[in-house]
Amino acid sequence: MLMQVFQQFDVRGYAPEVVTASTRDSFKVRLNEKYDRDLQLVLVLLPTNSPDFYKNIKRFCFTEFSKTVVSQCVLAETMSDRRGLMSKITKIAMQVVCKLGGALWSPETIHLPRTMTIGIASSKEVTVWVSSRSDACTHYRTEALKRDDRRLIGSVFDRMLRKYIKDNRDARPDHIVIMKSNVPEGEFNQVVQREVPIYHDVCAKIAPTYHPVICILAIAKMNHTRLFRVEQLPPDRETPSSANVLPGTVVDTVVVDKPNQEFYLVPHQCNIGLSRTTKYNVLYMSEAMDLGLIEKHVRMLCDLYYNWTGTIRVPAPVKYAEKCAQLLSGVLGGAAAREQFYHPDRQGKITDALYML
Repeated sequence: MLMQVFQQFDVRGYAPEVVTASTRDSFKVRLNEKYDRDLQLVLVLLPTNSPDFYKNIKRFCFTEFSKTVVSQCVLAETMSDRRGLMSKITKIAMQVVCKLGGALWSPETIHLPRTMTIGIASSKEVTVWVSSRSDACTHYRTEALKRDDRRLIGSVFDRMLRKYIKDNRDARPDHIVIMKSNVPEGEFNQVVQREVPIYHDVCAKIAPTYHPVICILAIAKMNHTRLFRVEQLPPDRETPSSANVLPGTVVDTVVVDKPNQEFYLVPHQCNIGLSRTTKYNVLYMSEAMDLGLIEKHVRMLCDLYYNWTGTIRVPAPVKYAEKCAQLLSGVLGGAAAREQFYHPDRQGKITDALYML
């Protein structure tokens, strides 16, 4: 049934080979016996919802093989219930398609053509970069490195930029939008002073005359600003009523401290309670750009998170980076496993897919 659903997404593959194991250790032994370099996916039916079992499977697929292998874990109890089985299988197939480098949908309008977009998020141990490989922001490259390892910023940015150029037939991006999650306001200047020279140096290595417009945004989900719209006063009421703003509302005047340098966005629909805003600060812009185009670009990205069919609060590349950082922090465990996974040669082909979904 799963293979039938794959065909609907235009994904073709060989019939899966079934491996049975009763313990975690026997699972590792059996999978090592079957491993070869053409292995693309390991789909595991978990007998229990034990977090330790899940983490061990993920850690094994991330670090034990010569190349990291994408894995998809499914609780056996979920599949044993036949109610809504096709819906469950479709959701699994959607995740697998993304983990193998596919895309589920694309935006109707591209507001910033020839733009590479990068989302950056950190956990206590790891920093994850997710960069778009297409103007439509439907395909990505993902890289993980030790948190605050500034020595690797240039090499990661260089690989992502060269990957974009390669996948777009040697076309260089005219704009590079870098979005960083949860940067404290006290570190805004440090980010600019520390990272901007690195980005420009990498671009100069691509070509001495290559000077794309680089824009750095700091994203703050935790803020106390709430936006309301005043509804039209009915004839039988003396005071107007307020309601949540409509999805897609952007505010970049009056209530902002720095016009043309920050804005609030409410991309999603909120039917219960108060809708929460996301604040964006423009930390750096190498050349003047229309802030409205950046706002439209950010709003578009909120519709491109493939683990949810609706709109989310933050741009998809940032959400992917946050999810990946959370996954790796919980799964990789000790320092030895993290050091092993961070090496670019080990991450291999999964860097070109959304393996964290």
